[in-house]
Amino acid sequence: MVANPEAPEPPAAAAGGPPDTPSRLDAAREVTAALLNAIEITRVILVDDQAGPRQEPVRTALAAGKTIDIPGAGTPPADASVVELSDWLREHWEELDSNQRRAVYSEALRAVADDPTYTATDPELPSFEVLSYVMADRLAMVTPDEWADEQDELIGDGPDDGVLVLFDLVLGGEREGGMNLLRDLRSRRPEMLGAIITSSVDANRELETQARLAKDHDVAPDSLLLSSKEHLTREGCMRFVDLLRITANSRRLHALRDHVAETAEHYGQQARRRLAEFDDRVLEDIVFRSSHVEGAWEVDSLLRVLNILQREASRTGQLDRGGPSAA
Repeated sequence: MVANPEAPEPPAAAAGGPPDTPSRLDAAREVTAALLNAIEITRVILVDDQAGPRQEPVRTALAAGKTIDIPGAGTPPADASVVELSDWLREHWEELDSNQRRAVYSEALRAVADDPTYTATDPELPSFEVLSYVMADRLAMVTPDEWADEQDELIGDGPDDGVLVLFDLVLGGEREGGMNLLRDLRSRRPEMLGAIITSSVDANRELETQARLAKDHDVAPDSLLLSSKEHLTREGCMRFVDLLRITANSRRLHALRDHVAETAEHYGQQARRRLAEFDDRVLEDIVFRSSHVEGAWEVDSLLRVLNILQREASRTGQLDRGGPSAA
């Protein structure tokens, strides 16, 4: 099945709220869920230096006297200075796993906003918050170090295990470190879906950059997909969903393209044999008389007949042989 869910009609924005922006995110979230379900993707992994939840919102919330549940940490010292609070938080932060850190981070954001319903539809969201909202509960965000230590556990050991991996282009201080990780993943797991997202490429230069990266890193151009993080906004998130759809369909698309190209010559020969069997009276009527009536070039008329015969032979042959289907 080709993954191509229709975007739902966005509902009207709430009175007094930002026009259309919450509904666009919700629409992107709904389409993404349908897309990932269609291709049986249960996990999306983002490898990004900035993927780890930051301590700053947590420290801000604690300094403002907000109560934040940090597992195993209790409460910070009373009347602690900013430096003491930072040291206390850093000590306990290291003891939390990635899921606990993200839970604490989200709680701190809600506390700072003084809004228990704070979600990704609020303004001024960083790109990974938009991505997290659109992906719902499927997204795991890891740093390059976490990826190096846990990638086998993260991606599983099945043939593809329902995983899509997104690499930031600039990783670990390397300008194109994400390409190195993607190429390494492809060499070990060629069936695994992967793509590059980046804030270092203008949204209008994605194709140009994609072609250059493919050439520089010896990757097949049609197997490399790149999206600018400029799309990870409330207004542009549907453009990012386009990347997901193309990534999801790429394997089936390439298989179908290659199969049709490989069999085209065979069915072309069949079409030429059938054309050679045409009675001269029929052929003369098609090539000369009808061309004269239509004002068409005789070669065009003959090519049109040949194309019809080849298409008919190809369709019949594919059905008889159980060829690939895009449906």
